[in-house]
Amino acid sequence: MKDCVSTSIPLPRRPMAQSAPCYLKTDTSFPNAYLDAVGGASLRCTISENFLASFFEFLCVIGMKAILVSLLVAFASQLPAAEVAYAIVHGPKAAFNISAPAGWVIDNEAGASDGLPCVLFQKGKSWSSADPLMYAKIASASHENAEDFAKKAISESKKDRGDFQVKRVESGKTKGGEAYFINEYAPNADYPRMERVAYVQLPNAVAYIVYSGDNDKAFRSQQSALKQLVSSLTAMTVKKD
Repeated sequence: MKDCVSTSIPLPRRPMAQSAPCYLKTDTSFPNAYLDAVGGASLRCTISENFLASFFEFLCVIGMKAILVSLLVAFASQLPAAEVAYAIVHGPKAAFNISAPAGWVIDNEAGASDGLPCVLFQKGKSWSSADPLMYAKIASASHENAEDFAKKAISESKKDRGDFQVKRVESGKTKGGEAYFINEYAPNADYPRMERVAYVQLPNAVAYIVYSGDNDKAFRSQQSALKQLVSSLTAMTVKKD
């Protein structure tokens, strides 16, 4: 896969631009803190599904690797080919992994034609018709500060769609300790979609996650999914040759 990042502003639903590749992981595996420049990753045994978590961790501790591998293969085979609970988004300067919120899936194929290699939608839905939906990206390499990037995004977007209200609705730290904030962008006559965007300060880079929808009731009922998603994020170090 090519390493490339978006140079688009993160507010439109489907910006036609290249983006960081998204590597899917089954929900029984996570990368360690380092990711090499071509996207390879070593794994450690981690799972979040209730009783399975303790069971798999127990197998790891006692060294029953053969049993563990067999179980992982069997479990992963039950998942749709492109839809899983975890993913890595990787660019030339930064990378991060995320966990899908409860009731949502991550897909690295459905949004590819829109330049979005890491999209999310509710289970049982599809990317083409999902409402609301989300996608995760890394800002272009020239952007290193999350606040500055958000300000530029807002300024550029207002040129395209007219004035709209901006509200800071959340801030905090991700699972990995990275600072984030969430802005809500009100719809207007020229752009009727409702959106929230989470901006995450990575080391020398900016990650962002767009949550977008047309239907107000559906948007409000699922808006906690964005906080769940950004809270799960852990930054990874991209090794340089």
